[in-house]
Formats: sequence, structure tokens, C-alpha cells
Amino acid sequence: MKNIENLIVGTLNINSIRNKFDQLKHLIGNYIDILVLQETKVDDTFPEGQFCIEGYLPPFRRDRNKYGGGIMIFIKEHIPAQLIKSTLPNDFECIFLELNFKNSKWLLFGAYKPPSQCSNFFFSEVTKAITKLNSKYDNLLLLGDFNESVKDTILRNFMDDNTLKCLTKEPTCYKNPNNPSCIDLILTNQSRKFKNSCVFDNGLSDFHRLVLTSFRFKFSPGAPKQVFYRSYKNYNPINFQKELVESIKNDTDHDTFNQHLLNVLDKHAPIKQKTLRANEAPYMTKALKRAMMKRTELANKYHKHRRPEDFARFRKHRNYVDRLYKREKREYFNRLKKNEIEDIKCFWKTVKPLHSEKGNVKNEIKIVKDNVIIDDNQAVAEKFNSKFTNVVQELNIDFNWNNDGNIESIKDPIQKYIGTKAIQAL
Repeated sequence: MKNIENLIVGTLNINSIRNKFDQLKHLIGNYIDILVLQETKVDDTFPEGQFCIEGYLPPFRRDRNKYGGGIMIFIKEHIPAQLIKSTLPNDFECIFLELNFKNSKWLLFGAYKPPSQCSNFFFSEVTKAITKLNSKYDNLLLLGDFNESVKDTILRNFMDDNTLKCLTKEPTCYKNPNNPSCIDLILTNQSRKFKNSCVFDNGLSDFHRLVLTSFRFKFSPGAPKQVFYRSYKNYNPINFQKELVESIKNDTDHDTFNQHLLNVLDKHAPIKQKTLRANEAPYMTKALKRAMMKRTELANKYHKHRRPEDFARFRKHRNYVDRLYKREKREYFNRLKKNEIEDIKCFWKTVKPLHSEKGNVKNEIKIVKDNVIIDDNQAVAEKFNSKFTNVVQELNIDFNWNNDGNIESIKDPIQKYIGTKAIQAL
């Protein structure tokens, strides 16, 4: 919660993801932006869609089998990421990814090194792969279960060769409760760009703890996207099949068949559109966004069943969201620094995201003169014209003109500046 507006990165040896995926989604809770899992213990018979989480890219995987190994990386969908091919041996359970954060690129390395694998050979090959990629990436981030402690000579030499520092300071593996070890590591060559690294128990792994750290910088999502999809809410396969057979029974060419197929499909599973918006409001925290999503879920449930108990839960959570919204907005403005308010550029940069550019603009102007509301356009224009025509006289400034058209007899520089600007405006 201390780093809710920053990117949060984590690593966990989950020791089989098969029966823990629902718990994992609850653990992530839209808070962890990048998560590297080890020992997923799945193979390629598990479809990709089985491990998809809403709001995240399809996971990057390197599978082994149900007896051990395997790696999986979850990344928020608004973070540009792509897989990088490496020259590592085929039996290495490692994934290289490129992360693009606006003006900086990061090389993310997720890995699991089994205890049976030769450490010298493993770290030697990883060093060679990193060296080949060093020309493109100045920022390195390595996460995983390396089965080596920073106290071990092999890992220390590997870190020295690649100028890496370890962000993990506490024990992470409690296989031996009397002698816990620190083998689930986060290594980087840019340690100053991270803060608040921590380790805590999560209940998913038998004896490994979740390791987290937070980037110091913030990364705003991309532009809103328009997504088209087919709605199968009212789809009935039997009715669809009957109508399709009746529609295409006399078709003799491909174009006619294709057109009839699409017509029937559009009727039973129409195409709909939704907007995936990237909320740019600076006070829109992850906690507030999550609470709003829960509010929508409860509202949909009430509208579907119309039960009093559902409405009571929805109303209670709606009031909670309203309080949370006001609190987050208030805390955002309380955190503003003095220069963000007094400096003109910083002020507008701070205030602009609070105003929508898509709202309806009202051109009606109303003014109050002598306790009378004037809304007629002609009368408003005449009042403004009269006001600005006589603005210099109302300032009560005495001045003389010189041959260059400038004011020369005002001693007070502030009054001279006001008078000059007023005349120029006229």
C-alpha cells in the first residue's frame, strides 16, 4: 500500500500452480505489476487460456512437467513487453523479456535453477547471454529461485561480473525452519531505482516466501483501446445450428455461404464494443480502482436477481467507494509540493489530468450586474465591451504617452506594467 502508485515487481516459488491459480489471482489482486513464478509444474498440455488473468498479458511460460520445474511470468497489459530469444541451453528454465518504460528499456530475466544443475555452468552461460545483450540494455533486473545464497562464492562472482546488487535482505526459503535460506532473489544493476523491498508469507507455497520490490518511478498506462468481441450471453447452440442449416442449404458458392454464416452468427452472437480506458486521474489509485470494480460487480448482481440482500451489499459498498474516492482525492492534493502549485508549468501539469477533454462545452455565458442575471448574448457582449473599454480609467492611473506609444510618466513600475498591458489589450 505504500507503493500503490509505483510499479511493483515480485518473485515466488509457487511449487505447482495447478490447484492454486484462483488463490494466485486473489493474491495478485491487481496490485503486483510484474510477477515471476517458479516451479509451476505444468507442461504444454495445459492451454494458455487456463492461466490468463484479467488485466494482464497472457503469461510468458517455460514449462517442464508435473514433477518439477517450470517458470511463468505475469505482466500488466499496459506495460510493453516482448520475448527475447537467447543462446542459453535448451534445458535452462529461463526467460528473457524486454520492458519498455517510456524513456528507458529494461532487460528482465526470470529463472529457476534446480538444485541438481551445476551452478558454475548455469551462471557462466547466463553471464554470456547478458553480455551479448548489454549493448541494447543498460538496466538489468533478474528474478527467480537461484538455489544459491549471496553468501556463496559462485553467486557473488556472478554478481561482481555483472555489477549486480541483491535487493533481498531476508530469508525466503523455510524448508529447514531452523536454518532458513535466502535463495529467492531480486538482482539488479540499478539498485537506486528501487525502494521498499520486502519478504512475506503468502500461504501459496509450502515453504517459500513472496519477494517484492517497487520501482521508484511511476508508469502511466497507454491510451484507451477499443475492443470488439462477440457476446455469447444469449447464445444457444441448438438454435444456432438449426437456423444455420436452414440458411445455407441452398448455397452453391463460398461467398454466399460465408455471408449466410456471418448473418446467423451475428444474430446469435452479436459483435459488441467496449473501451478499455487507461485512467489518467492522478488520484486514481489501485485500491480505488479495485473498489470501483467490486461496486460494478455488486450492482450487476443486484440488477440481475433484484434481491434485497444484494441491494444492501451494493449500497454499503457504494458508500464505501464514495468515501474512498473523497479520501484519495484529498490525500492527493495534500501531498502536492509547494512548487507544484506555485510554478505555472507544474500547476497546469498537475491540474490538467483532473479535467476531461471529452466533456460537452457550454458556450452560454451568464453574468450578474446589480443583482440582475444577464444571459442574453447581445447584452452580455455589450457589458464586456463596456467593461474592457473603460478598464484603464477604472484603474485610476495617470500617465502620459511618449512618441513611441509607451507610457512614460508612471513612477510605480507595477502600475506602469498594468497600465501598459491594459492599453495593449485594447
